[in-house]
Amino acid sequence: MKKIESNTRLIINFFQDNYIKMIIFILISVILSLLFTFFYYKKNEVYYSEFKIIVNGSYSSIGSIIHPHKDIMYFLESNGYKDKRLLQSKNSNNIIQLEIYHKSKVDKNTEKLNEYINILEKYNQQFIKMLDNNLNNYINLANKEIKKNPLYKEKMDFRIHEKKFQINKFKDLITNNKIYKIDYNGEINLRRIKTLLTRNAVAALALSLITIFLILWIKIFIREIRKNTIN
Repeated sequence: MKKIESNTRLIINFFQDNYIKMIIFILISVILSLLFTFFYYKKNEVYYSEFKIIVNGSYSSIGSIIHPHKDIMYFLESNGYKDKRLLQSKNSNNIIQLEIYHKSKVDKNTEKLNEYINILEKYNQQFIKMLDNNLNNYINLANKEIKKNPLYKEKMDFRIHEKKFQINKFKDLITNNKIYKIDYNGEINLRRIKTLLTRNAVAALALSLITIFLILWIKIFIREIRKNTIN
């Protein structure tokens, strides 16, 4: 009966027998990644501009919304805008950054710019609708309490007045760009190909190593199955 090697011996033999193949595999993966990246971006130069949404950090919560910047990000994601970045710093407000791609230095791509502006206007409308719904629900609950006990009418009327004042205040904040403001200077930048080459080379290296260790894991898994079958 053929003796089954231990896991340690299997790993050692795996690297001893295949290290040259591994090196070649890694080099080919990285080189191909670099070549594809270089020729793609040489043919399709990536021009972009930064569309920023600066969220007012002085309002840590707006009504039932605890983190306004997270609410805006969720709204963008739910509407298909997943390619964005959140820039955070202790010394500045939270910034949600989207990119507008351009065909050249002179291509303004106003269509995408207007699309971003319109989606934020849609957010404002949804926000105001949410405030109105909250107010209506509050008034309905207050009226039910008054019906149960008419003596509460003066007290509940005062609370409704307070709630309306608060809702109107929030509406004023959102309609007058006090919750967030758009920062777009129209400056068009060219994506640095060196940065992309480095990023893709590292990604190719990582994927190559993951593939190698996945193959090794499969070999160990098969060895364990054979071992259990013999036993």
